[in-house]
Formats: sequence, structure tokens, C-alpha cells
Amino acid sequence: MKRFVITLALLAAMLLTATTAFAQTGDGTAGGTVPMAEETPDAFIAMNLEAGFVLDPFLISVNGGGDVDASSLGEGCTGYISENPILTVDWTGEADFVDVFFYSEHDPVLVIQTPDGEYRCNDDASDTLLDPQIKLENPAPGRYNFWVGSFDEGQLIPGILVLTARPDVTAGSFDLGDLVHRGAVSENEAQNAEQAKLDEFAAAQADAEIATPEEGTDTLSADIVADGEIPAFDIRVGDQICNGYISQEPAFAFNEDGNADLLRVFVEADADATLFLARGTDQVWCNDDAEPGANLNPMVEIESPDAGDYFVYVGRLNLDEPITATVTATENAELMPAVLAPAASE
Repeated sequence: MKRFVITLALLAAMLLTATTAFAQTGDGTAGGTVPMAEETPDAFIAMNLEAGFVLDPFLISVNGGGDVDASSLGEGCTGYISENPILTVDWTGEADFVDVFFYSEHDPVLVIQTPDGEYRCNDDASDTLLDPQIKLENPAPGRYNFWVGSFDEGQLIPGILVLTARPDVTAGSFDLGDLVHRGAVSENEAQNAEQAKLDEFAAAQADAEIATPEEGTDTLSADIVADGEIPAFDIRVGDQICNGYISQEPAFAFNEDGNADLLRVFVEADADATLFLARGTDQVWCNDDAEPGANLNPMVEIESPDAGDYFVYVGRLNLDEPITATVTATENAELMPAVLAPAASE
């Protein structure tokens, strides 16, 4: 996807898990320039993040702690972290600030290595709040390494690492319960709800107009407007988790005769779009970016496609703006979507 290398599905935030962490602390934002090693070891989680990221606050579920003394990084750094960063972020774009804090029930510490190699450290956000918080003002593009640690050695501290550019979200104001307002749902209820959504999509597909290529042609195109409000990640088929907001009615539908070696479906849009391609409600293919980091227009490619009706849903990432796009379905292996560069989508 354009915003992240990891494609995940959430409401206003996204959760990833890591089983190991490291710890560190400090009582301010002072930091040294002494590297922990010749080169920073690989992180447990790596992702790209662009200014203006939609999933804000962005959440990562991790365990903090480790046996490396963080005080060696410089004055103001304390606590214990692991050798490997818990998270590496390749940051692009411009923002006034990004706030980073760790939400837990214990006494964690936080270390961030900036692209220039310096370390920013914090132990407590305030005299009354043990959660650490570091504010990155006007963060420069480049790679940031994050460690979550513990004030005391040998601890394992579970919690949520939060990245946000929202001024109203801080270590003191953040409440995980504010993100999702619902009680527990039984497994049967959840399965019934998912099946009901699939049934609604199947009914809309039954009413869709199916396009068929004219004899001698291998390509179909249609101009559409994507203005849906249904989270694609709520429509589960197998293990597929898709991104964007789609309409219940397909934007475009076509018939495939099953004789092709290749089926390629892509979207050429005026903003960052997502693609949700369904063959009935039994098979689903999803894509966000045809070339992550280079082309935000999405594309799905299927080798030796089965015969049948295929339904195209085009998603948007921003509910405030509809997307104008052209959808193309082709058996021509030379056709590719036009390039929508990340900068062009802003």
C-alpha cells in the first residue's frame, strides 16, 4: 500500500505483534551518538511510513525489555533494551511532528535512533506518568530505529507502541478502549455477521451488468467513481485481508472465458486507490500498489484464470474524497497501469 509496507486492517489504528523487545530509558530527550554496533541489527518489524499516514494513531503491540544497558548510548539514556530494534521505520514526507510513546501498566523506557545516528531517550513522560514519550519535531526523511525497554533489568513489559501526528493524542490522553466501542461477540455471532455481509455482496453481484469483450479483443475498460464507505477488511474470504473503503455494488464486472494464460486487472486513478477483485464470493484478490513505493495504482494478476464472472471493487483510503478512475481488465501481458507516484497523490 502506499502508506505502509505491512498491509494491515484496522479501525483508526493498526496492530502488529512482536515477541521480543528491548528496553531503555532516559529522563529527557538527550542522546548520545555512540552506535550500539558497527551497524544496527535488523529489527523485528520493518515498515515504510509516509507523512499524512491515514491510520493515525498507528499501534504496534510489543513486549519491552532486554539485557543491554542503554546508558552506554549517552547521557540521559537509562534502562535495559534488546540488541535488535523492535521496529524500523523508513520515513518519507514532511510533518510538523510525530509523537512516539509506549502505553503499558509498568515502567518502560523508549529509545529512538534518528537517521543521523543520534539517540533520543525517555523514561517517563512526566512526574506522574511512567510511560515514555518522545516528540520528533520536523522528522527528517530516513530510517528510524525504535527500542522499547524496561527501567529494571530482566523485565518483560507488554504494551502498545504508538506513533501519531495528532496533537490530541498523547501518552496521558490515550485510551485504547476509545478506539473500539463494542462488547464481546460470540464466535457464532461473528461468523453469522461475516456470512451476512457476503450474502449482501452476492445479491449486489447478481444485479451487476456483466461486460464481455468483443470478438478479437482481449481488453475491457470502464470509467468509474469510487465513493464507497464499507471497510474492505470487513469482507473476509479465506485468509485475504483487503484495504480501503469500497461500495457494496461492484464498480465493474466482466466475464472471463477461462482460455487465457493471464488475466490482469488494474486501476488508474487520480489518487491512491485499492483494488478488490472477486470471483463470486468464493475467491478474492486484493492489491494496494502495483509497485510499492513507486506506483500507487493497484493491480491484480492471475495466471490461467478460471472461467466465470469477475467483480471489480475500487477502494479509497480517504473517506472525505471520492476517487475518479479507469478500471482495465486484460489478457494482454504488455499492458500495465500508468504510474501514480507517491508525491503525485498528495
